[in-house]
Amino acid sequence: MEAQYDPGNVASYIEDDPYHLMQKNRMARLAALHRQRRLEPIRRESRLRILSARGFGNGLVVDIGLHSGFDYKCNGQFHKEEKKEVETIILVSRRGQWAITAIHPREPVGVFGEGSYELDAAELPAETKLLPTIGNLSIPLLDEKVGRSTPLFRAIPYDRKRAAAYADLWWEAGNPAYLEFAVDCSNYVSQCIFAGGAPMNYTNKRGTGWWYRGKSGNRELWSYSWAVADSLRRFLSNSRQGLQAKLVNSPQQLLEGDVISYSWNGNGHYGHSTVVTAMDGNGMPLVNAHTVSSKHRYWDYRDSYAWTENTQYRFFHINDSLH
Repeated sequence: MEAQYDPGNVASYIEDDPYHLMQKNRMARLAALHRQRRLEPIRRESRLRILSARGFGNGLVVDIGLHSGFDYKCNGQFHKEEKKEVETIILVSRRGQWAITAIHPREPVGVFGEGSYELDAAELPAETKLLPTIGNLSIPLLDEKVGRSTPLFRAIPYDRKRAAAYADLWWEAGNPAYLEFAVDCSNYVSQCIFAGGAPMNYTNKRGTGWWYRGKSGNRELWSYSWAVADSLRRFLSNSRQGLQAKLVNSPQQLLEGDVISYSWNGNGHYGHSTVVTAMDGNGMPLVNAHTVSSKHRYWDYRDSYAWTENTQYRFFHINDSLH
C-alpha cells in the first residue's frame, strides 16, 4: 500500500471506515514527506506472520506481525528503512465468505496516545535478572555506592559510533541482558546511550539519577529516567553530571547517538524516545526505536499512526565529553 501511497486498493475487502481514513491520512503525509525529501524509491517489501488466532462465534481475532523494508536513494545516498509492526485483525464469516471488519494497529500507551505510563511489576518476569557480561557491550558497573554526589574525576568520551552500532544490533529484538518492557522505547534508548559510554548515575531512588540493575523478586531496580519517556526527557534537560545533553533547536544539529523526545499531542507530556543512528543524504537524522521496532526511520515520524498536527519534539545533543 505504501509503495503507491494509495490505500484505496484494500477498501473492497476491509469494512472499517475509521481504518480507511487513518490510512488515507497517513499515506498522504508519507507521500508529502517523500516529495519533500526528494526520495527515489528503489524497492519496498513486506513480510506478514500470524502471531496468534482465536475464535469467537462466527469470527476470528488474528494478531499479525508486519516486517517492512524500504530501499531508497536520497540525494545520491542509498538507505534502507525497516519497521516491525503488530496489528490485530477482526474477521467475520457471512454465508461462507470472510470479511475483515476491523483492523487495530497495536501501539501501546506512551506511543499511541498520551496517557501517562507507569510500569507495573506484573509486566516483568518474576525471577531476578541482573546484567551479565556479554562480550564487551553494555556492561554496567554495579556499584550501589556510586550515587548522585560522586564526582567523575576524569572526562569520559561519548562514543557515538558505538551507541549507533548497538542500536542497529538490537533494533529488532531486545538484548537478553536487559528486561524488555511492553513500552520499551526509552529502555532501549538508554541502553544505546550506555553502550556509547555514558556513565550510570546510581542513586537507588527510582525518581532520581539514571540507572539500571534489573529486577529482584518484586523489586524493580531501575530509575524512571531509564525506562519512561517523559522522565528520560526531564533527566536530559536537567542533568549536570555524568550523562549530560544540550537541548538544541533543530534536527540538523543532531549527530549519531543523540536523542529525540516526542509529544504526540503537544501537551507537554513526552510519550516516545528515539536514538539517532544515521543521517540521510540531506543531512537529516534517521532514528532507531523500540515498541514499534524501527531501524533508520525518518526522524519526524509523520508515517506513524500516533503523529498529529500538534506533535512536538525535543532534540538532545549528548555532550561529547561526559564528566
